[in-house]
Amino acid sequence: MRTPGAAAAGVRVPAGVPLTAILLAGVVVAAPCTAQDTPTARAIVASGELARRPNPVLLAFLLEDCSDCLPADVRQAAIDQMIASLRDRTLIDPMEQVGELMRGAMGMMSPAAMMKQALSPENMLRGALGAGPGGSAQAMQQRQLQGMQDALLDPWVRGLEAADNLRRAGHDEAAADFYRGCLTSIGSIAAGPMGHDWIQDRCIDGALALGPETAGEIFAAIWDEPYPDFGFDFSAFGAQGPKMEPFPAIQAVAAKALGKLVGGGDLETEQRDAVMGALLELADTRRLDPVAATGVVQGLAFAADRRAQPVLDRLAKRGKPEQVRPVAVRALAAAFRDEWAVGTLRKELQQGGGVGKAFKKARSFVPGSGDASSQMIDAPAEAEDDVRHLAASVLLRIGDEAGYTWTDDTLKDRNPPQGETDARPDLVRDLVETGSERARRLLAARVAAGHPNEWLLAWMRIGLYELGDRSQLDELAALIDETGWDFGRGTAASWYKRLEPLLWEGAKLAMGMPSDTERLARMVASFAFAERDRHLQRADERARRTAQFRWQLADALAGVDSAEAVPVLARLLEFDDESVRLSAASALLSQSSPPAADLLARALDLDYGDEDGVSRNSEIHAALVRALVSRFRDHPRTAAALSDPRRLDDASVALMVLAVRSG
Repeated sequence: MRTPGAAAAGVRVPAGVPLTAILLAGVVVAAPCTAQDTPTARAIVASGELARRPNPVLLAFLLEDCSDCLPADVRQAAIDQMIASLRDRTLIDPMEQVGELMRGAMGMMSPAAMMKQALSPENMLRGALGAGPGGSAQAMQQRQLQGMQDALLDPWVRGLEAADNLRRAGHDEAAADFYRGCLTSIGSIAAGPMGHDWIQDRCIDGALALGPETAGEIFAAIWDEPYPDFGFDFSAFGAQGPKMEPFPAIQAVAAKALGKLVGGGDLETEQRDAVMGALLELADTRRLDPVAATGVVQGLAFAADRRAQPVLDRLAKRGKPEQVRPVAVRALAAAFRDEWAVGTLRKELQQGGGVGKAFKKARSFVPGSGDASSQMIDAPAEAEDDVRHLAASVLLRIGDEAGYTWTDDTLKDRNPPQGETDARPDLVRDLVETGSERARRLLAARVAAGHPNEWLLAWMRIGLYELGDRSQLDELAALIDETGWDFGRGTAASWYKRLEPLLWEGAKLAMGMPSDTERLARMVASFAFAERDRHLQRADERARRTAQFRWQLADALAGVDSAEAVPVLARLLEFDDESVRLSAASALLSQSSPPAADLLARALDLDYGDEDGVSRNSEIHAALVRALVSRFRDHPRTAAALSDPRRLDDASVALMVLAVRSG
């Protein structure tokens, strides 16, 4: 486990002593600081450390909860230092990232291939992130790809919180620049094997929180200029100068964002008409790349505006390119419950052939019901089993009985048919997302009947717990350490990337600011999701599914604020796997029952690894302190945690602690 910055963050739980045992024993060891050991708030600010390591959690605390807890000049100086530094953090240079990608790609490509690829920036990016010969060098190339992907992802993860805080502090222009850069840079490789859709969704939601006019300007500008900002200015060459082809994946992201802007309900009638009119004009997909065209269809589905229905009907029956047809069928069913589209999807489940021929050619999005993210199937053709699963997924979302019947029959099987992708884990999540009593009854029956696939049975138990059956928790807790699962056939190579992060559905940010609790949990969840992406890239199937069980259990507990969740989260925090520990920490920040005070305090002694070579401990420890103070200010564990001298090792955490003490 990586531990840079651990010395500055405080010691970890001693080896061989489980965190659960310490928690249940109620041990409190915290020596009070002496006067000569305690730094002053003024000294911390004067040191400049807040500018070198800005902490968005501390900034939010000073802006929202600390109007008079520090001398006014000290508080303002701290805010000014961090805002200036956070502005720098949002200025991510795409050219620097492209340079890293190209340097990695050059080690993987022949001279002839490099010359060919150099003619197309998009092909260079995609080739760097997904293409590459197999053979004996495949493992080495995979490691190179992982390092390159990390280099692309890392700066944006911390930048998300920096931009969010700048927006709350009134620096909308800086935040808007960040979101625009995020959607074009990350969006440029969205069709690759590591699309990082969760980052795109966060940036879309952040832009929406700037208000409909600003968000509309950002999304429209991205559609008009669908390129990463490489820093090239070709205008000096005149009409004969080189021209860059649009990036279809960026066009797709822009269309999706415009649809969410309409569907969010914040536009005035005139604004809504204008944006919807632009989307309808884009629906002449004959001139578009299939990826951009499917993005336009997705945007129309997110908009959920009746004016889109006849357009989608046309695209579903005779749209060009043909790849848009199955996407439009699903959009019609999901957004409008169109009778013909629903019947077509039912036919696909019953006998195949409903939209199978069109699906065979599709590289498509799966549009949600209007408030959930979507999956992009990046393949030259969809297999018949994928076609049926996608049809069932939409039917489940609209509550159609045919979807439930087919899903129930599919979940009964020990294994998927030979050669087919295992869609059952995804179907379980589709059931949970419906939140329906019908879904609860279906999962309850399958769990009661048992299943020879041990992992799938445990996965269904999590879903049943999320749907309200709290009796499942003991069984789930007993499986936390399990690694010897019976999986049967099938693969979990990439389906987890579709799952919706529980803490940031688009509607929450579109409708207004989330609560402090959700913001803290969401920040840690950003770290967790980045680490999950890395884990999925480098782990084998057994390690992936074992981790996925623990991640989803943590996410389930995040939605259940109760004392029974705390001991289970304590066990998840014990894992050295950073993706699991971060997931548990995010869930812990959603807890407010009295036992959570003990675990929040103990979690301050853990190490949470690093992002982009910089320890995450400063932000996460500050989030834990803020949660302790806001929910358990008078609890004995809070006093003990704040008096622990290790809380003064990090400048931003120390300033927060000093402010709380003085307040």
